[in-house]
Amino acid sequence: SKEVMLLLFGELSVDAFKQFFLMFLCGYMNWTTCYEVESEDYLEIRASHNMGEKWSQFVKNYVEASLESTLGIMPEFKYVSNLSLVFRLKKS
Repeated sequence: SKEVMLLLFGELSVDAFKQFFLMFLCGYMNWTTCYEVESEDYLEIRASHNMGEKWSQFVKNYVEASLESTLGIMPEFKYVSNLSLVFRLKKS
């Protein structure tokens, strides 16, 4: 994800990750339906799918690993179920 974010967006940032996540998992691959909610301090991403609990765990692990390796941050997961997940990132 690091190289793709740099190639497409020219930076490693929360905004670049958001665009990457929405473009690939929700756009091209169409594996999830995503909504984003932004506040002054946080970006929250809500993803819905119909692939079961293992898929939710895969996406959770992927998001954590991707963010830790590219931005050095860990997302806060508010909810993970067999149909959806909700996480937020602090904008700093």
